[in-house]
Amino acid sequence: MADAAPPAAAGTLAGGRVVWGLKAFGYTALYVSILVGLGLYQVWHRHELHRLGVQLSTETLQYRAAYEENRKLRLELASVKHADRVREEAERKLHMRVPAPQDIIEIR
Repeated sequence: MADAAPPAAAGTLAGGRVVWGLKAFGYTALYVSILVGLGLYQVWHRHELHRLGVQLSTETLQYRAAYEENRKLRLELASVKHADRVREEAERKLHMRVPAPQDIIEIR
């Protein structure tokens, strides 16, 4: 009995090589798949954040431009509504004038 080889350890062959079973390969493949999936999610998430940041910047610029235009239009509206300005525009562009007393005709 002295010539008998010692019993082989679990997962090894008699020659000392390690034998990986299908179960270990499946776990390794699952682990790698999860890591790849998490990596892809991270890349997608970063891309989405960047895209939303660019969109927010664009929308902010449009908002500022619209706000500035609105401010200018309000200022123009205030100046157009002023009575002296209306009279001046009527005289200059439409060639209107305030009628003289002899130009007024009363209708009965």
